[in-house]
Amino acid sequence: MAASRLLAVSGQLRRARSGTAAVELALALPLLLLLLLPALDIALAFAAEQRLVSAAAQAVQRATALGRIQASYANLAADAASAAAGSSAAPVTSSVSSWLECGGVRQIESVQLCGSSARYARYVQVTLRSRHVPMFNLPGPLGDVRVITGTATVRVQ
Repeated sequence: MAASRLLAVSGQLRRARSGTAAVELALALPLLLLLLLPALDIALAFAAEQRLVSAAAQAVQRATALGRIQASYANLAADAASAAAGSSAAPVTSSVSSWLECGGVRQIESVQLCGSSARYARYVQVTLRSRHVPMFNLPGPLGDVRVITGTATVRVQ
């Protein structure tokens, strides 16, 4: 009698469909979150990197707006760092470099003029660096703190 009752109950459970969606969601949700959370962290890191690139681009744009070649572009480093600091919680470090190319060859820093027949160009580059700390402490390389960099270069002459 108990066996027939058990078979009847198991048959009813096999035919019952109520609650199936909830059980499927409970099974699938951890897998979806496992895929979604790292993707969210990667998107946030990419957005932070784009903000650094934008701040560096604004700084080199100021170098061209001056209308003349300067001996030093050190003021751009502070401008770029302050512009990027407003969009990032992590500290931002900045560096500015400028160089001369004669005939497409980068010159050492002490060279200020090219020969009379050489084609020349002067460049200014702003580089911003910051750290991206992931929102979620995920295992493996996805949970590591990463250094993100934004760089922009412009020809000023």
